[in-house]
Amino acid sequence: MPQCSPSNTSPSFSTQQNAAYYFRTVSSDTAVAPLMADVIVGRGATRVFILSRDDDYGRSLANLLSETLTGHGTAAEVVIFNPRKGGFEAEVEAVARYRPDAVVLIAFEEGVRLLRGLLAAGFSADALYGSDGVYLPDLPGAVDETKPRVLDGMTLFNTGAPQSNAYAAFRERLRAASGEEGGLAWGARAYDCAVILALVARAAGSADGVPFFAAVLAVTNGGAECETYADCARRIDAGEDVAYVGKAGPLRLDVAGDPTVAIYSVSRYEGGELLEQSTETFELAR
Repeated sequence: MPQCSPSNTSPSFSTQQNAAYYFRTVSSDTAVAPLMADVIVGRGATRVFILSRDDDYGRSLANLLSETLTGHGTAAEVVIFNPRKGGFEAEVEAVARYRPDAVVLIAFEEGVRLLRGLLAAGFSADALYGSDGVYLPDLPGAVDETKPRVLDGMTLFNTGAPQSNAYAAFRERLRAASGEEGGLAWGARAYDCAVILALVARAAGSADGVPFFAAVLAVTNGGAECETYADCARRIDAGEDVAYVGKAGPLRLDVAGDPTVAIYSVSRYEGGELLEQSTETFELAR
């Protein structure tokens, strides 16, 4: 059964048991770990503590980041935590004992409690970094609703999207439909999953796994670029080769079903708002 994910970032999805019928519209964490390390080291960190949730996403990214930091000559300590714990006092104490100049959180919603603990222990928000799983539309308010600027200085690494007219128009459509500001890059990738699945069914004339997956590669790597289902479908019906360019940008999927184009935003909280510092695009080896 063909599957598409807009948000699975663990490298293990490239080689899982059903990988022959799986593709994704978000890049593997093998792409973001070097970016995180470059930013952290570039700001002068020499001792980095990585707090990571105990699951495939957390362990994979923590190991990749630790190895990359070590390659830069930066000391790195990793602690894996159970995200279902009631409290994280022991983890915060371990960070304090290590005396790092940078702390990286690889977490989901439990990151709010970890941030509260780290701030209470005296760590400055300037020393805190978070993976995209930490992101919430109002993360400062979740940490402390009485202090909207509590996270000013903290940096987040988020899956990004191109600064294109297609994405800008999609963003406004999504905001109008949902009434929310957050999750826009994930929404664009979910939308691209749906469009690719529909185009592939049209091109392959089948939903069977083997011909379907072959067509996945074809419609994202073919000839003429097209940006909408209607335009791509018309070209497919006319016998043309197409390369769908999604709302989240070009994908050019490889044989493992992974995008070979990765886009990430480096953002920092300032004045209680998450402001984008830069957007980085990487062409990944096939």
